[in-house]
Amino acid sequence: MQRSTISMFAQLVQLMGGKIEFQNLVNKYQSDKGAKGLTTWSQFIAMLFCQLTGADSLREISDGLYSSLGKLSHLGATAVCRSTLSYANSKRPYKLYEDFYYVLLEKFRHEIQGRLGNKFTKPVFSLDHCRKSSWKRRQRRVISKEPKEY
Repeated sequence: MQRSTISMFAQLVQLMGGKIEFQNLVNKYQSDKGAKGLTTWSQFIAMLFCQLTGADSLREISDGLYSSLGKLSHLGATAVCRSTLSYANSKRPYKLYEDFYYVLLEKFRHEIQGRLGNKFTKPVFSLDHCRKSSWKRRQRRVISKEPKEY
């Protein structure tokens, strides 16, 4: 019997779960209606890849996804071209991803509270280490294909 390996990215996506809820939101917003190549799930995987790798451009996202093409098939996603991703980012409804965020937040809130409830007696706060303005600039560059500033 052959052993199969799975990438850490794929493990994270599997642990995150929520693919059924995501598909329900896709149906609600009809975001795959008329789509010929790139599914909303593949777009989500590309944007998640962007966030986790710190990609600064559509080229980095596209090249990174194409370099792990075989591993994407386990996630039910495909690699995507820069122009296709740019078009999808501008045309697909952002509310779908916002609603999916709240679905995941609700799912993990119960898990985290159960684990941390016994260890901490005071509220626990998490601070993001990056400035919001630099994050927004980076996201604008990725979405609009602006060159990276040095």
